[in-house]
Amino acid sequence: MLRIDLAASLRGFPLEGITMNSRRSLLAGLLSSWPLLVKVHGPHGNDSASSSPETVEDAFARLVAAFADLDWERFRKCFSENATIFHPAAPNIKRIDSPEQFERAWLGVFDRIKKNSGRTSPPYMRLEPADVRAEPVSNNVTLLTFHLFDGGTTGRRTVVFQKMHESWKVAHIHASNISAYQALWRQIWCSVWAYGCDVAQALFAHEALHVVSENAHVIPPDATCFGLRVTW
Repeated sequence: MLRIDLAASLRGFPLEGITMNSRRSLLAGLLSSWPLLVKVHGPHGNDSASSSPETVEDAFARLVAAFADLDWERFRKCFSENATIFHPAAPNIKRIDSPEQFERAWLGVFDRIKKNSGRTSPPYMRLEPADVRAEPVSNNVTLLTFHLFDGGTTGRRTVVFQKMHESWKVAHIHASNISAYQALWRQIWCSVWAYGCDVAQALFAHEALHVVSENAHVIPPDATCFGLRVTW
C-alpha cells in the first residue's frame, strides 16, 4: 500500500506568515498533484519506461529461436489458437486444421529433429532464413516469405502473421521443399511435353545429355525419371 506522509512533505517548508486559507490551498494542491507524481515516478521515485510495440520482425525472430531450441511452450505461443499449416513432407500431407492436429504434427516434427540432431541440449538445429521479405497486407496482417538452404535442397516458406491483442501471431504457414535434382527433372519433363509425346524420348535424351553435362554434381549416375533412364 502506498502511504502519503503529508507532514514529511511539508517539513522544512516555510509556513510562517502564510494565512490559514493559503495553507489550505497549498495542501489541496499537493493532494491533487499526488496521483500524477505517482504515475510518472512510481512509488519508489523511478521513471517508468514505456515498452515499444512488437513488430513482425520481432515475432519472426521469436518463432525462429523457439523452433531452433525446440521449445514447445515458446513455439506454441508464437501461433494463433487455430493456426493452419501445410507441412513440406510426409507424414503431414494434408492441411493441419485444428489445435489437436497442430500439436500432434509439430510434436512429431520436434521429436524427429531432436533425434536426428544428435544433441542433448538446444539449439538442436541451425536455422538461417534467407531472402526474408515482409509485405503488409493490411494494418493487422503481414505476409512474410523466405528461403532455407540445406545442401542441394531449397525450402520455400510463406508465413501469414496476424496482429492479435497488440502482438503478432502466426495464422498460417505454407512450406515446401525442392531439390536441385527435382527441379532439373521438372525442367526436362516440361520441355518434353511442350513438343508433344511423339518426339518425347528423342527430346528427352537431348535435354538430359545437356543437363547432365552441365550439372553432373547434382544428378546421380544411372538416374531414372518417368520410366526413362539416362546413364552417364
